Amino acid sequence: MDEIAVLDMIAKGESSTVEFKRELDLSTAKQKAEFVKDIIALANSTTETAHLIIGVDDSQILRGIEKLDDEVIQQVAQTYITAPVSLRCQVIPLTSPSMRLGLIEVSPRFKPHKVARSIERLPQHRVFVRHGTIVTEATPEEINAMYGEELDSPKSRRYIKAAQAHAEVGNLESAANAYSAAIEISPSAQLFLARAKVYEELRDLTPYGRERDNWSTLSFDDYTRAMKLTPSREQHKEIRRSRFRVIWGVKLVPTSLVHPYAEELEWMKANLTGRELGEAIYIHVKNCADDHLLRDETDALSDLNQVIELGYREADVYALRAQAHFFASNYGMALDDINVAIKLWKGEVEPVHDYFTLKANILAFMGPGVGNDRAKHFREALAALDEAHERGGHDYMGYVGSNLELDLMYTLAFRHYSKSDEQVPPLHSILMQRVCLSMRGYGPLSKRFPEIAHLVRRIVGDAFWQDHKELFG
Repeated sequence: MDEIAVLDMIAKGESSTVEFKRELDLSTAKQKAEFVKDIIALANSTTETAHLIIGVDDSQILRGIEKLDDEVIQQVAQTYITAPVSLRCQVIPLTSPSMRLGLIEVSPRFKPHKVARSIERLPQHRVFVRHGTIVTEATPEEINAMYGEELDSPKSRRYIKAAQAHAEVGNLESAANAYSAAIEISPSAQLFLARAKVYEELRDLTPYGRERDNWSTLSFDDYTRAMKLTPSREQHKEIRRSRFRVIWGVKLVPTSLVHPYAEELEWMKANLTGRELGEAIYIHVKNCADDHLLRDETDALSDLNQVIELGYREADVYALRAQAHFFASNYGMALDDINVAIKLWKGEVEPVHDYFTLKANILAFMGPGVGNDRAKHFREALAALDEAHERGGHDYMGYVGSNLELDLMYTLAFRHYSKSDEQVPPLHSILMQRVCLSMRGYGPLSKRFPEIAHLVRRIVGDAFWQDHKELFG
């Protein structure tokens, strides 16, 4: 910018995009804090470029400067402002009067710009704007509008629209790639949050293993970036709660010695209350159960009781408590809880088949009983397994421990396959292996259960039967 343009700007006076400073000294923390606040306010108040003119006082009187230390200015801005703001420093020589002025062109990059780290009395995460010549803290509405500006570029809109379309039809990896392209143009809390949710969905659809852990890590990283970019304390808390759902499967970087899960769990307990806290505790118990760490049923039951008392009364909570009761041999209470879970379930997908499977096993373990009691348990358990099968279940869990359950296994196989002329399907093969495993504990089938031996022989076939005489008798 030349002398005429600068003098014309000074003549028009300060505004939301122009500020005057008599001098710029960044030798103390207080002076740095004032400069950071001014730059953030200017950057957030323009769509193109704002200007800080050094060597002019508030009355538009020219005072001049000795020098403009570009290196110090850039260092302070990079240290205390996020997202990084673009600054261009110039010294403008004047012919009349003969002096020099300093000019800092301030160009926003990814709004909202905010305080990256606390300095003096300037707290971290604060966002400032200019209203005319007055610098104020931005309102939530103004902050949301800044995010909207960043997302409103034609290229970003195109990628975001594509991402949403892919996600709607289940093309999750394509959705993640489209969000990544939008982030390359204008990274923001909303975009990182949107991509994190897509990664989380991919994690939920992936079997346990390395690939699932990779999705967890990607989701965790994006939730972390979104947390750093949002100025809202409430949104920060909400994102942190979402991040807690995926942290269990996060891979440690090579330099990490301690997994962040325990620290995050303590943060949840210290900062959440009511239903939100209940959800966090449930996630913790569920993680332990998924990782086969649900060894102490007493602790699990105590935690799940607290979850329900705190108001987090979802179907999966009751199903998990039913499982804990089942392992603790509290079959009556387990049955009550699984019935509540089945009643509460409202999902479009049908993982409820797992509920019916667990219900069948609970009934199987309630004791063989005698006479009508045994028959009643059998009929109810078989009905639950039939319900699970109809809802898409492919694994009947097969907890071994009662004659009734073994009856169920054979009867289930018979009802579904004995009248079929089709070739043996995969599930049939699994059931045959279950027969072998179970019979190792119960003795030859022909001697122990002669009334159903001929049915099982018909299911597994003569060749299989002859090859396993030690099991079938």
